Amino acid sequence: MNEKSSESHILTESTNAAHVLAGFRYQLLQSIAALITLGENETLHLEVSEDFSITAPGRATDHQVKNSQAVAGPPSYSLQSGLVRDCLARFWEVSSDGSVERRLVFMARGGAAVERG
Repeated sequence: MNEKSSESHILTESTNAAHVLAGFRYQLLQSIAALITLGENETLHLEVSEDFSITAPGRATDHQVKNSQAVAGPPSYSLQSGLVRDCLARFWEVSSDGSVERRLVFMARGGAAVERG
């Protein structure tokens, strides 16, 4: 690999790392905001069933947090998006026992996509 090719490879890796770090930062900030606003008898759980969950006796709210710093802007999401479908499948699985009231929050910086068909 020549010097110019090597520099290009390093730049690409650092750019990709910046996007990943920005995603972790956004998730961390959302988790901290949830921690600050916890109500009485509420508990914050990080990285259990989703990115974070808030539980209280008899109820749970799972939060999936998505961030994108793509050049074209944040992606849009729909019920046909793989990430949304996977999130809903996990939610369905954990809520099927009916032991507590469960809610799901999908937080994304992108907008809603337009469904076709």
